[in-house]
Amino acid sequence: DAAQWILDHITHVTQEEFEHALQCSVHFAGRRLGNRPYLAFASPDSHTSEFWVLELAREKGLPEPAVTSRDNLAEILKVNPKIRDILIIDDIAYSGQNLTTFLLEVFEEIAKLDYAVNIQVLLPFMSDYSRRRIMEKELPANLTRYVELYPSQKILSLADIAAEAETKNDREELSLIDQIKQV
Repeated sequence: DAAQWILDHITHVTQEEFEHALQCSVHFAGRRLGNRPYLAFASPDSHTSEFWVLELAREKGLPEPAVTSRDNLAEILKVNPKIRDILIIDDIAYSGQNLTTFLLEVFEEIAKLDYAVNIQVLLPFMSDYSRRRIMEKELPANLTRYVELYPSQKILSLADIAAEAETKNDREELSLIDQIKQV
């Protein structure tokens, strides 16, 4: 039954597990960013996941961003020329769709600049499917060299589970996945 299959394959992440994974990501970000000023690509809306993850990451020791914004990045960077790093932060990427959208928005803005900017992505959890989608499928190859995906805890997406079922040629599991996709 599809409902039971979903229940059997859901990964529940506790707050403690999330905060531990975030702490690891923050430690890595601190080493990568050092004392350099950076722009945190996050919404100022406190109802968004990137806002609360940024706030929690600050509590965990993430260096304070010089600027936090999701709008007018080129203008902000032009008046803050010392900022050469953009940190995209969020909680998780299953499909990679939101992250791809964020990255394309950032690329559109930094294309207006006459210098290179490093884009760093801090996600405590990310699926393999999402990582492949971003780095191999969705982004132009000439842009991926500017993107660094920080190490994340692996979490399975439906696409990851389907790929594993295909590898095992598990027809029953593939049938359940097809049923779920149709919903």
